[in-house]
Amino acid sequence: LDLEAHVNDTEGILLNCTGHCYNPRLPCLNGGRCVERYSHYTCDCNLTAFEGPFCTRDVGGYFEAGTWLRFNISSVTMQSTKEMASIQVMPVPRYNLTNEELQFSFSTTVAPAVLLYVSSSAIDYLAVLLKEDGSLQLRYQLGTSPYVFTLSDRNLTDGKPHSVNITRVYRNLYMQVDYFPVVEQQFSLLVDSRLDSPKALHLGRVIETGVIDPVIQKYNTPGFKGCLAGVRFNNIAPLKAMFRPTNLSSAVKVNGALVESNCGAMPGPASTNLPPEMDPWYMGTAFPHRHDDGLMGLLIAFIVILLLILLSLLVFLYLHFHRYKGSYHTNEPKVVDYTSTVKPISLRKDQNLPQILEEEKPE
Repeated sequence: LDLEAHVNDTEGILLNCTGHCYNPRLPCLNGGRCVERYSHYTCDCNLTAFEGPFCTRDVGGYFEAGTWLRFNISSVTMQSTKEMASIQVMPVPRYNLTNEELQFSFSTTVAPAVLLYVSSSAIDYLAVLLKEDGSLQLRYQLGTSPYVFTLSDRNLTDGKPHSVNITRVYRNLYMQVDYFPVVEQQFSLLVDSRLDSPKALHLGRVIETGVIDPVIQKYNTPGFKGCLAGVRFNNIAPLKAMFRPTNLSSAVKVNGALVESNCGAMPGPASTNLPPEMDPWYMGTAFPHRHDDGLMGLLIAFIVILLLILLSLLVFLYLHFHRYKGSYHTNEPKVVDYTSTVKPISLRKDQNLPQILEEEKPE
């Protein structure tokens, strides 16, 4: 059957076309899934610890000392298995993991602490510890004694956000802290490659029954104080389930003061500008109302200049008409005060002239 021969552009079918997800202008990040639409694409962030149009916004929280969050993995797994198999009353068999993906970021100034702990129904566990000197340690127990790996020997209690990425595929382990190169390690062939029956994920502090590794107990008090963001263990995002209620929120239990905050989030990408056709708030070049900001600005500037000119003219006129105020110039002689000790010049001159007596005229 030759389908290409029956392609008709008028019916909305294009020949050799590719979807929007084939080469998106802005890809879905942090594990987001690209979903094709008729004329665009969207990002599905449900299975990530992020949200937003392109799954770039962290969902995190601030932990006070002693605050803890527990996500019941076993209950979610049982519910998912029942839904897939349409089983209502039959018990769910134990399950094992041969690979894990762990991702989160944090910021704190206090050590030591247990940042994250994954318990199991067996003796297996996974833990990320912040030691007394601020270094970061990973402890993995798969059936035997725990394997200890140093994630970072730097002091990470500087109050700045730091990211942690851990991936295990059978006996291969890949670790990365911040933007440093990925470090690869391998488990011994004598080590089991399965994490038996994960039971719960703990943040901030470990609240678990049964036997707990003494090292975990040592770092478990008083608890983590700081910020955690973007926490994801495989497809489980406990903080997102806490602050964005879904059908998984019933598996979350919190004790203490836990406030939503992105203080532990890593800085996002430098360029996150949306293309105009993908921005829901973009209105195009034709706006529904008229913009006269340019004309209004010119009118305001003209009025201000005119007022300044009028004010300057008023000041000039005022100074011109009041410059001789308080003094008058006349041609009248000044009155001489003869009582003064200084005699006038005219009187001093008359004393030196001879006295001429006029004769009396006969009558």
